[in-house]
Amino acid sequence: MAGRRRSAVVDWLPKTLNVASQAGKNKGCEMSEVVNNMEKHRYELEVDGLVAATYYRFLDGVLVFTHTQVPPELEGKGVGSELVKGALDQVRADKFRASAQCPFVKAWLEKNPDYADLLRPNL
Repeated sequence: MAGRRRSAVVDWLPKTLNVASQAGKNKGCEMSEVVNNMEKHRYELEVDGLVAATYYRFLDGVLVFTHTQVPPELEGKGVGSELVKGALDQVRADKFRASAQCPFVKAWLEKNPDYADLLRPNL
């Protein structure tokens, strides 16, 4: 797995997401840990063999989230939120600062002010 790094801070992430609580369904999804795929400049979360990703770039020493992509089959199940939380937990553990150009990451941060300490103004 060259280029992929697992951070210890994502140990909170459950191996199975109970979809029933988030999407009204009666089955769970097999969920991996959030990993930083440095070669592709994105954090990834694999769920049921599908990969959700939030892309970033470094600009002036700040990790800038540019785009988040969740496969249509996983939309509305909380996968994007789990991905962003795991990515930001890794940003915190790595002692980076972050900025959000991605509308999804911006909205998530507005709902989760306990991550405000990571933010730099939009670049």
